[in-house]
Amino acid sequence: MFRTFSVISALPISSLFPYLYFMIKDFGIAKQEEDIGFYAGFVGSSFMIGRALTSIFWGKLADRYGRKPIILIGTFSVIIFNTLFGLSTSFWLAISSRFLLGCFNCLLGVIRAYASEVVSEEYNALSLSV
Repeated sequence: MFRTFSVISALPISSLFPYLYFMIKDFGIAKQEEDIGFYAGFVGSSFMIGRALTSIFWGKLADRYGRKPIILIGTFSVIIFNTLFGLSTSFWLAISSRFLLGCFNCLLGVIRAYASEVVSEEYNALSLSV
């Protein structure tokens, strides 16, 4: 179960880079080919900025309302915002969908807290590493 959520959490980070160059090129925002990496950096970093801004908020919500609803919100947000990003037709829609994906991607911290609560004390280190 924990491996499934770790794949869902890592999917938005690692699946982006193989096709981001071609996506930025198709948007036509870069004047020269050398500028494509500049704009790709904005799209790639917008996910982490959104994640950094909201991670404490999601942790507090998980403490208050429980881990399971927050995990479900995070899982569905990955599906919705990754699809929206894949279907984006402009640079700003791509940045916005990646930023919102980062804002709603609350899985990593919540799943680690959940793993430490569910597993017995002797297997705690193993559950957190998995």
